[in-house]
Amino acid sequence: MVYKKLRELRLSKDLKQEDMAKLLNITRSAYSAYEIGKRQMNHESIVNLADFFGVTTDYILGRSEQPPFLFTESEKELLIKYRSLSKDKRQTISALIDVETTRLPPQKASEGRAI
Repeated sequence: MVYKKLRELRLSKDLKQEDMAKLLNITRSAYSAYEIGKRQMNHESIVNLADFFGVTTDYILGRSEQPPFLFTESEKELLIKYRSLSKDKRQTISALIDVETTRLPPQKASEGRAI
C-alpha cells in the first residue's frame, strides 16, 4: 500500500524517481524498490516525505484515506497566519473570501489546487 502512495504523491508533483532519491539521500534504485514494494522505508524517510508532500505519515502508510493536502509555500504561510487570528478575525476573513469568490466567473473560482 505504501508503494502506491509514494508513486501517486511523486507523480502529483511531476517528479522523477531520481528527484525523490536525492531528497532522501539514497540511490534511485533504492527509491525504485520502495515504489514497487520490494523494500520498506525507514521512519525518518516516511517523516521526510510526509513533510515534503504536506500529508500525514498515516496517509503515506495507508492508515488514512484522507486525500493529500498539497500546499504551496505561500498557501502554507497564509494558513499559519489564519490560524493565529482570533475567532472573530477568522470569521471576517472567511466572509471576505466568500464575497471575493462570488465575484469571479465560475471557472476561475474553481481553478487551483484540489484539496
